[in-house]
Amino acid sequence: MSDIQAIEFYSTLRKDSEALGRLAVASNEAELIELILDEAGARNIMLDAEQVKAGLADLGSLIGKAAGGEELQDFELELVSGGIESAWEQWERAKKENAPCK
Repeated sequence: MSDIQAIEFYSTLRKDSEALGRLAVASNEAELIELILDEAGARNIMLDAEQVKAGLADLGSLIGKAAGGEELQDFELELVSGGIESAWEQWERAKKENAPCK
């Protein structure tokens, strides 16, 4: 994702618990990418799989920029707190522990 597209997409997604729930059903990274592409398309944000992979690889930075100074939600704090090796592992952990991702 270009920085601007990624920020725009995540900004529209971060407080939408229904959309986060739709993404939470992903059972692997490829499925998550497809669900993100579908969700982005529904929001008229055109992305491709490589852009999504790049956004997931830099998830902490993306979340910080998209929040725009607002307080991060609990699941976002988990995602940016570090100590988790990959974006997919971060997603799995947040999905298990936080209501918006269940």
